[in-house]
Amino acid sequence: MSTVSSSSDYVGAPSTKLTHTLSDGMLSVEGENVSFVAEDFIEKIRIGNSNEMPNITHSPKNNSNVQLPVVDANVLDDLEKKSENLTNSVDAVLQEITKRLSKISAISVGNVQTCTDAVNDMSKQVEDAVHSMYSLIAHCEEMDKAMKPVTEIAAKIEKIKDVLSALEAHVQ
Repeated sequence: MSTVSSSSDYVGAPSTKLTHTLSDGMLSVEGENVSFVAEDFIEKIRIGNSNEMPNITHSPKNNSNVQLPVVDANVLDDLEKKSENLTNSVDAVLQEITKRLSKISAISVGNVQTCTDAVNDMSKQVEDAVHSMYSLIAHCEEMDKAMKPVTEIAAKIEKIKDVLSALEAHVQ
């Protein structure tokens, strides 16, 4: 028996959910996530460990017989070693990420400092250029004032030239 439920009109959409009921349990596929829920999980564990000695435990709370499977110590040791290896690997990855992020942060700080220095230097250069421009304008105004007598002298020279030309014309 298989059932399909979908909130989208097309297959393969991120919100598509497929559910299949199997004889051993229910298989669900939602996006990239796949899950399987086994029916009567404890019984399946008990059957899987039937070659070993079963451990029978009585629950004092509900006074019912619950048989729990015996857990193999080698499996627990192996699981502990693998989880320790995984923890070490995660720690190593986190340390590497921390190192790289520190390097990236240092580079970013260096870039910001370089940009700040460039802006400060440019600001100083602009201030110096503006100061030089105003100084040049002031010098030009002073030179213009200093040149006023030259124009008066040029006008007098022109009059003298005209008088000399008239005198020369009169003498000839």
